[in-house]
Amino acid sequence: MGESAREETPPQGSHAATTAPSAQGTKSEILMWRAGSFTVVRLGERVTPDSQSDFLRTLSSVEGDVALDLSRAAGVDLQLVQNLCAWTERRRAEGAHVALVRPPPRVLSLLEALDLVQQIPMAESEAELAKAKPQDTARELPLKQVEMLIRNQLASNVVWRFTDGEHKWLCPLCGSFPAGVLLHMPSRPDEACVREISLHLRLRCTGFNRPHPSCLPVDALEKIVARNNADHEETTRIQREKTRRKMEKLESLARRAETVEADLKDAAAYQRMLLPPVPTDQKGYEVSVSYQPCDAISGDFYDFVPMPDGRIAFVLGDVCGHGVQAGILMGMAKKVLRMHLTREKTPAAALRRANEDLVDELKRRSFVTALVGVFDPAGQRWTMLSAGHNPAILFRSTGSPVAVEIKPPGLLLGVAPDQRFGAILEPAEFDAREGDLLLFYSDGIVEARNAEMEPFDEDRLLAAVKEGAHGGPAEVLHRLRQALDAFTQGKPLQDDTTAVCVKVAAP
Repeated sequence: MGESAREETPPQGSHAATTAPSAQGTKSEILMWRAGSFTVVRLGERVTPDSQSDFLRTLSSVEGDVALDLSRAAGVDLQLVQNLCAWTERRRAEGAHVALVRPPPRVLSLLEALDLVQQIPMAESEAELAKAKPQDTARELPLKQVEMLIRNQLASNVVWRFTDGEHKWLCPLCGSFPAGVLLHMPSRPDEACVREISLHLRLRCTGFNRPHPSCLPVDALEKIVARNNADHEETTRIQREKTRRKMEKLESLARRAETVEADLKDAAAYQRMLLPPVPTDQKGYEVSVSYQPCDAISGDFYDFVPMPDGRIAFVLGDVCGHGVQAGILMGMAKKVLRMHLTREKTPAAALRRANEDLVDELKRRSFVTALVGVFDPAGQRWTMLSAGHNPAILFRSTGSPVAVEIKPPGLLLGVAPDQRFGAILEPAEFDAREGDLLLFYSDGIVEARNAEMEPFDEDRLLAAVKEGAHGGPAEVLHRLRQALDAFTQGKPLQDDTTAVCVKVAAP
């Protein structure tokens, strides 16, 4: 969820750090290139748990100053932002500089909700990064000295050549096996090996004391290697046993595959039953809905909530992610919003109560965006509130259709405590005129991409809606769906797409 980011082609010389298949079979690449003193690292289109792990591993392997580019990533979640903030603190403690380049609105919303906007410096373009000059060039000389020391010791000192049965290098200063350091030829270590040993000595080794490091005794190093080899053999035996059990489990799961697929279909059908029927023949308004999950289970939801004073609340929400977990949270979020909208005196109070419940339930593991439009048929007036959701689009009925963006301020549901959530929440009120159209939509629509990875974006959405504005809500959503299908040309959707369109009728 989040608005589409401006597309920029990486400069010549960029390379893919990793390429991982997504759930739909598309590739999510992590690209890297230089911009001034920074190494720019870009996360690919669709964010999955695997691509998050690949991204963090790639960042850990980059030396020097780093610029994070999340502008093309769809589905950035709370956990990834928290991990990046923690990683930034560690890198800055090591003396490196970190910046966010072209941060998309989703990331800014999450940082704002976590009150961490000031933690990572931001740049609007790579040009700003390219102008920056390295401020820590004094580190280069000790780095070269350390690497020279490593080469000399490996060539002449036997205690620096200890490895286990898998060629993992044993640090003679602290007695640990640094992750990722493999030593095959001590007399001629490759550049990557020397660099990893240097990083270990400068950042993590507890026994390194330039210029005369003190090594552990040979018999102590031999015992460490023997113990590590024994542990490895035991680990290998345990892994074989685990593999055997996993194979048995996979065979059992394969036998249940047809049952699981049937259960998913039943769950999808039940989830659709949770969504309300579209009101028909209502006095004062006409409404239509377009709802298309990208998986069997959806994280999008909508609702029509009659309020005690005769008003009606139109709700469109989006749970972070999609699939089974998002579907479970969707049902909870929809129920919580409906309950408080029917009980509280104002929609703002209802959203604050809903946020309190979701903060307790979600514990910052996920979040929900929501757009609530309360319509008063008798008074012909709208009250709009947003919890970090896309703006509503208002088309006035007078003259040629002109789009007006309705975007009241508000934070995501389930992240910020009530005091911070309530301080930012502010309703937008405006008159409703007969013939007006009001469109609610989820970010899956504007973030949908074609084969060239271009986003559908707000301009195409507005053009499609204007074409159908003369025909009422059903025609508007029909034109929107046609335009979206023509644009994606069969490319699988990466997110759920939902839209609700309301037309004001005579009171």
